[in-house]
Amino acid sequence: MMSTLPGYRIIKHLHKGRRSNVSRAIRTQDDAQVIIKQLNANQATSEEIGLFQHEYDLLSTLDVPGVIRPLTQIHTEQSIATVFADSGGVSLRQLLNWESRPWHHWLSLAVALAEQVGRIHKAQIIHKQISPDNIIVDPEHPSEGVQIIDFTQATHLQREQATWNYNQLAEETLPYIAPEQTGRINRAIDYRTDFYGLGATLYELMTGRPPF
Repeated sequence: MMSTLPGYRIIKHLHKGRRSNVSRAIRTQDDAQVIIKQLNANQATSEEIGLFQHEYDLLSTLDVPGVIRPLTQIHTEQSIATVFADSGGVSLRQLLNWESRPWHHWLSLAVALAEQVGRIHKAQIIHKQISPDNIIVDPEHPSEGVQIIDFTQATHLQREQATWNYNQLAEETLPYIAPEQTGRINRAIDYRTDFYGLGATLYELMTGRPPF
């Protein structure tokens, strides 16, 4: 359950995950619409708290079009919450669940996604979690204003060696995780890891199902 934050009024719960919950809210001081990502602090491990803080610190300094910088982070006795401006978009996963379109209708979105990943890489960031759940689009104009979210696993490193990590191997993320991310093959993680997630996402976009 998402705890109440002073100064904000929750209007809709968007996502409930194992580590965090995401809600749409109103900032009461000026009626601005915001998105609140709140950590399930009572159940979170020290590693998960660190990843949550890492995302805030990284995004606070990252200046990339299509990547939303946080407005503030709120610490309470019960939890930690990061507040973002609300673009009014929906996740690509939601859009895929709502409607089915011919594959060629998605081509402009595919180009926009590739360009967005390229901008992130140009900033020397590897995202490592590209999937329909972490892509935000305008439901009326999906190829305009594409945003990529959830930078909890992102890194500044150009290359790294993965280790066995249960959190990365959650069932819902497996179709989009590159083999080197599992730590079970002798391959380093680099920018090409994001290409795997992008390719799996585009495959699902065109066919209606993930490749594996």
